[in-house]
Amino acid sequence: MISEERLLKDTWLRVASSRIAIGCAIFLFASFIGYNFDANIADED
Repeated sequence: MISEERLLKDTWLRVASSRIAIGCAIFLFASFIGYNFDANIADED
């Protein structure tokens, strides 16, 4: 029972950390694209 509970907690932590990592990656990627987009618009002017 204890091993199953520990395994469940480890799985939940792994899923949560992976979701946080994916969220951070998407946020950084979106901000990077937004920055380049603004820079390209400024260059056209």
